[in-house]
Amino acid sequence: MNDLETQTALLDHTQDKVVVVDEAGTYQYVNAAVERVLGYTPEEFVGMSAFECMHPDDRAEMRAAFEQLIEADAETEATVEYRHRAKDGSWVWVESRLSNRSASAFDGYVVTSRDITARKRAERNRRETEQWLEELAAHADDVLWMFSADWSELLFVNDAFEDVWGQSTDAVRAEPLRFLDGVHPDDRP
Repeated sequence: MNDLETQTALLDHTQDKVVVVDEAGTYQYVNAAVERVLGYTPEEFVGMSAFECMHPDDRAEMRAAFEQLIEADAETEATVEYRHRAKDGSWVWVESRLSNRSASAFDGYVVTSRDITARKRAERNRRETEQWLEELAAHADDVLWMFSADWSELLFVNDAFEDVWGQSTDAVRAEPLRFLDGVHPDDRP
């Protein structure tokens, strides 16, 4: 086995999709991870246009990043997140790291990509939960607040605090234990 065959065999065992694209963005080489990540066999994938496989809303950003890399005089890298169409027609979020170091053995540019769909879903769920909680807190008549474990920092307080405690939220943010002024001395400990 020559060096190139050894390197190719090693790349086929990586979890990340590793591809080589030419200056037009056409896949020239792809490792076996493409099947796990996107459902395509390497043979199906080679020759496809990378840009045509991207979600239309993400193409311009990816194309701009790729063109900057190709035009750069110095060796440089960029990381871009975008949606890539899978073989079944679904969209898979990937984080791709592009390098303008030409892969001379493959006559192109190396792009490594990992599936970040689960992370994107978790981020979306977190944002939706935060929005829901903020809306709930804004309309609650009860005081909702959260302090750091040592009570040194007020992490969250809703507007009901001012009505119930008669203190400004700015004051309790500046001095978190100030809310104790409204607690009977026997109950403070």
